[in-house]
Amino acid sequence: MRRADDLGDTPPAPAEESEPRHERPTGTDRTTRLTLRDLAFAFAAWSFGALVFFRSAFGSGFDKIMGDVGDARFLVFVSEHWVHVLRGYESWTSPSFYFPIKGVLGYSDTLILNELFYAPLRAAGCDEFLAFQWTIVLMSLSGFLALFALLRRTMGLSVTVCVALASAVVFANAMYVKASHAQLYSLYWLPVVMLMMHHALMDVRRLVKIAWGLASGVTVGLLFVSTYYIAWFAVVSVAIFSGVLLALRVSAVGLRSCAASLGRQIGVAGGFLLGFVLAMIPFAIVYLPALRASGGRSYSEAMLYAARPADIVNLGGANYLWGSLMRTTLSDGRLANGEVSLAVTPILLISALTLGAVLIRRRRSGHSVVGDVGIAAAVTLGALVLLPVKFGWGSAWRVLWTLVPGAVGIRAVDRIVLLGGLFAVVVIGASLSLLSKVMFVSPWPRRFSRVVASALLFVVVVEQLNMSERSFIDRSDELSALRTSPAPPPLCESFFIIDSSPTPVPFYQSSIDAMLISQHFRLPTVNGYSGQFPVGYSLIDPGAPGYLDQVHLWADSHNLRDGLCSYDRATRTWAVPGA
Repeated sequence: MRRADDLGDTPPAPAEESEPRHERPTGTDRTTRLTLRDLAFAFAAWSFGALVFFRSAFGSGFDKIMGDVGDARFLVFVSEHWVHVLRGYESWTSPSFYFPIKGVLGYSDTLILNELFYAPLRAAGCDEFLAFQWTIVLMSLSGFLALFALLRRTMGLSVTVCVALASAVVFANAMYVKASHAQLYSLYWLPVVMLMMHHALMDVRRLVKIAWGLASGVTVGLLFVSTYYIAWFAVVSVAIFSGVLLALRVSAVGLRSCAASLGRQIGVAGGFLLGFVLAMIPFAIVYLPALRASGGRSYSEAMLYAARPADIVNLGGANYLWGSLMRTTLSDGRLANGEVSLAVTPILLISALTLGAVLIRRRRSGHSVVGDVGIAAAVTLGALVLLPVKFGWGSAWRVLWTLVPGAVGIRAVDRIVLLGGLFAVVVIGASLSLLSKVMFVSPWPRRFSRVVASALLFVVVVEQLNMSERSFIDRSDELSALRTSPAPPPLCESFFIIDSSPTPVPFYQSSIDAMLISQHFRLPTVNGYSGQFPVGYSLIDPGAPGYLDQVHLWADSHNLRDGLCSYDRATRTWAVPGA
């Protein structure tokens, strides 16, 4: 079966079609069909990986939830916000914090795509913390199976190889390091989009192609609404990849042939654009007002989060294979910095770049689309690794920040490296799909190469293991704090939080406490914590001197004096002014 997305790829010569009977199709000119046995094996492999990756959650009976008491609990609040919206409790653009400011949903990620799992889990009786953790687990399953299916179908790789490569992406060391920023697990949606596009490009039925293109566009648009970082990084990465791939195909078969092949996909492109534009309408409603209010991030602010050259190999200090080497070569400050310890693991990175170089070197002997895909993925991988690095002369990030729309919304630039693993496995998959047939004729070198490849893939999977603890939310304590808190007095129309404890907690923890209490009792709070603050907002730290004066100033400026109560997070008591 010919691939519908081969940009002018010429049919193989008859001599190449008569393969030895023992050889598996490589996927260069056909689609490998998935079987239930393949999917069952993939599910079993994911289950083992999930038990390791989410070991604290599973080991504690889901009493330990991934993340910390800051951002992760904020994301629980955001996830629950959509349930309140569906129940008619809140406006979808205005969660109940920073009261009475409207439109504060656009101050951070909305996680709307996650509701595909979260809302049904809540409807099934899971509490908000349990539903949040299981949402991440199920998202990892979706990403794993989608990537497995994509590699298996498009490249004809063995089931074992597909499982290993999917594991290196879904259970990556960097993904584990970013457990406290669980919004970045939206990366798991990218293989799903890729699989949708594969169906759109491969199907010969016009309406089906358009439908898959439409679904892909809607998903990408909603990804922008859900997690801006991952969506923006994905678009930039795909732009680099597509530009390189198009240049390679034009050099291989000519501009006219490529234009003709692209013309046959006009329905897919139209469906994608339509879906994308429709899904970007809520993005404009949610984010554009917030962006206009803040003005976006400055280049100097982005460079505060830029990696240094040594961070190209920074995996953090707790990686199973490389942690000891990291601790002896990098400073504790860099290792502990979760924004720069996101490097693609060494064997995965070196293998991908080396195989990409081999594909480039051997390209003159053939013009396979799969080979060009591997080369384009290798170039994209190199770009993702280098773009966020700040050298002595500056950073290539300035090019993106200056030329690419939306770059001003990115602060933690090093997070783009999270997508590196995805392109690395595409390089390896394309290489394995092609080189085993091209490089060796006799079976003995072929068998030796398979042993070497198997050993490397095993190491690639093992080097993703990180031994640190990343689950710091105690679900029992969180639920107890909500369920044992008394209901607010009837006179309360809004509230602010105070903390009489002799050992005050970090400002963000008490602010998120206020948000969770607000959500639990459906009572708005003037407190809040998110990616940005409203203009003139000074209630950041309840433990700071002059905090009560700032509360009163906020209340006076927004006409909230009547009905504004206080809630003491230490004693779990309410107080009504004048009572």
